[in-house]
Parts: sequence; structure tokens; C-alpha cells
Amino acid sequence: MGLTASVHDVVVHPSVQRRGIGRKILEKITRVLHTRGIYDISALCTGKERPFFQACGFGDDAMGATTMMYTRNLYK
Repeated sequence: MGLTASVHDVVVHPSVQRRGIGRKILEKITRVLHTRGIYDISALCTGKERPFFQACGFGDDAMGATTMMYTRNLYK
């Protein structure tokens, strides 16, 4: 087992989505992390973003768990 990293956001402007840009960003991140000795990458995402990460090779963790992170804006 080695070092791990987390991806929290991969953002592409809506006007240029669905052109493979997000996938290329994630591939670059993956290559850079791999060269730095990162063993495992996790992605925190919403249910809407999940198909994107699955298409990029991400899946449930080794225990089969899925995770969702909730936030609350205190300034509303």
C-alpha cells in the first residue's frame, strides 16, 4: 500500500462539456500522481457526477462502499 490522493472537483465550462476535456484533465492528474508515487486515487462526487468518474475508471472502494459528502453554506 502507498500514498493516496483525493480528487474533489473536475470542472469544465458548460459550453465545452462533452468533448473529452474533463477526461483529459483527469488523465493528466492521474499520470502526475502516479509519477509521484501515489498508489490510489479517490473521487468525492455527487450522484450526477458519478457516471463521469465511472467512465474514467473509478468505482466503489474495496469494501463496496459508496460515499457522498454533504455541505452546508452558513452564509445563506
